[in-house]
Amino acid sequence: MKKTNKIKTRIISTVLSVITVCSVGTVALTSASAASNTVSAGTTITDDYSIKLDSDLNAVKNLTSSTIFKVLEECTGWGKFVTPALGGLLDSFVGTEDQTAQKLDEISDKIDKLFDRIDSLESSMKTAFTTELGINSFYNKFIEFKSQTRAMQKKIDETLVNTKLSNADKMAKIASLTGNYSEWRAKFEDVLGSLNELFKQPVMTRNNNIFELSYNHYTNTSLLSGEAIDKAKPVCDYVMSAYSAGCATILESLSAQLYVNALPEKTQAAINKDFSAHICRDADDVAAEIKEVSEYSVKTSTEISGFRDNDGNFYDRADTQINGVYYKYLTTSIHFLGIIMSGGVKMIKVTPVYKTVLDPNTFMRSYQKTFDISRCIYLDKGNSNIAMRNKLNVLDHTNNPHANGKWSDNAGKNTADWFNNTLAGDALNGDKIKALANDASSKGITLRTLLDQNGFDTSNLPQNTNLVTEGARNDSVSSLSELVGYNYQRSCYKGINIDQVGASERTIQLIDCGVNIWKNDRWNYAYSGNACVFKLA
Repeated sequence: MKKTNKIKTRIISTVLSVITVCSVGTVALTSASAASNTVSAGTTITDDYSIKLDSDLNAVKNLTSSTIFKVLEECTGWGKFVTPALGGLLDSFVGTEDQTAQKLDEISDKIDKLFDRIDSLESSMKTAFTTELGINSFYNKFIEFKSQTRAMQKKIDETLVNTKLSNADKMAKIASLTGNYSEWRAKFEDVLGSLNELFKQPVMTRNNNIFELSYNHYTNTSLLSGEAIDKAKPVCDYVMSAYSAGCATILESLSAQLYVNALPEKTQAAINKDFSAHICRDADDVAAEIKEVSEYSVKTSTEISGFRDNDGNFYDRADTQINGVYYKYLTTSIHFLGIIMSGGVKMIKVTPVYKTVLDPNTFMRSYQKTFDISRCIYLDKGNSNIAMRNKLNVLDHTNNPHANGKWSDNAGKNTADWFNNTLAGDALNGDKIKALANDASSKGITLRTLLDQNGFDTSNLPQNTNLVTEGARNDSVSSLSELVGYNYQRSCYKGINIDQVGASERTIQLIDCGVNIWKNDRWNYAYSGNACVFKLA
């Protein structure tokens, strides 16, 4: 059965409006007039309950795109299913009525599908929470919140397709799901308030939020931070998606309360009393409830990202501020007889450019902070914390300046010194690198693949490059005499081929230099190949 109708359009428009105003830190509520009732910028509800969208819609779209839901979409790919207040739906509002109707059907289905996906993952996630992480209290409260909001979303869907209810009663029934002020406190403050506190500190003995706790736990079973991130991310994505879906569902109901309160008195009087009795009539109280739900989800702030002058030129910073006005100092120049000379400094007015960012206190910001950790940290299963650059230093053996075809008494030593000095400062010792190689072998992959999976950039490493486990040493034989009649110079290092599955440490020769007086033979050449080492970040 189609779920699209005018009442759904009004819900989505109102949700969009509420989330938008929350994202800039204010909730603007306007009273209804007899003929036309404006809910917020961009939407107008008329007596026939149709929706009219004005030119402010693009501003609404820009603000909404910076909320948690857009960020969640970028991080997990699920955010576009969490709420109708996203760019795709807003684009459909600009189009024809048919496009809008089609999009509303898609959104209704996708919200349900998101909850279905969350439900399908519950059994596998339970083991991660209760057995691996050992945070039963958090898990129990989390499941309680998910179950409540999931049930609410199902009731919203059932209400939308109920042909026995008028549009006004549909809206009122959806609004009644969160209840009036006292019911809200009894129904949601305990579970949501407790869950928020457990989000911030699931385990009382450790001062970590749920995301930090998950990552730190998996560092104990990972050699590299990229692996720990990959293990923690499904758990954290599941938590963030279910939490956001639940908050979005509550916001839908609260938004419906604002809408019912904005209807003409005549229309409100005709609403079923079983529904209206459970609607908070105080706009300030509804706003407070919305802010409470939004505190850790859609709350955003603004900050200055740069400055522009009247000509549109962009500057990273301003040089001074006078009476609230920002100025930039620019050096002027004058031309005299073809010579450019400094003409002094002028001060121009610049205007701040603001960007909307997630409030530092939101859970999404905590999520981002955790997963912004470098993937290139050697953890050694919790025993080390060595941060490395993501691109390995590489050295081509054939560029050895001491392998120039000419005999040299110190070719072996000079080559070893050149090799070690060029690749000096490697971040890991041989045992740690061999542990990485063993880890790759156990997974049936090459070292290069393991490094790529964990955030290292190996694009500069030629095929069959060797990861150095032991620096070069002079391994020369020097015994030139009339009796023996030869002198042999060489140097070697130890390494592991990054492109061979199951590769182990081996000795690699760098140079072959010698003289044989009996044969009147002299040589000096470099062995081909490439070596690479990690560098500290």
